[in-house]
Amino acid sequence: MRLRFIRVLPALLLFASLSVLVAAWKLSVPLVLRHPVLDIEIPAGITMRQVAREVASSGVEVEPWALEALARLTGSAHRVKAGRYEVRAGLTTWQLFRKLVREDPDQGEFVLIEGWNFRRLREELARSPDLANDSASLSDRQ
Repeated sequence: MRLRFIRVLPALLLFASLSVLVAAWKLSVPLVLRHPVLDIEIPAGITMRQVAREVASSGVEVEPWALEALARLTGSAHRVKAGRYEVRAGLTTWQLFRKLVREDPDQGEFVLIEGWNFRRLREELARSPDLANDSASLSDRQ
């Protein structure tokens, strides 16, 4: 039994080494994108599996199972935050994963002008594509 294990051990080590090399290579190759710049919207409250599918359906040529496995292997599956992420050509799978895990969504801009009343503020919030208007159901008095 021990002799058989000693004979199989080099093959197992070779297989494990090759697997690690292939995984490292796959993580360092730039992703193929449908467009040079993609915006990916990650909604709140979704699982890592859904995040991976959302990334793939947004035009990033990545296997959803691989992105999910990477998140689970690193223990970061629960650390992806909701937001809008910009993906540019040349980004690798590892860089995309780090961007999602670092909670690094793109930030929108909203300028608040001194002298605006609450009604005007709500109108401008409603026009802003980068913000969710939580005051839409409120009256001007509220």
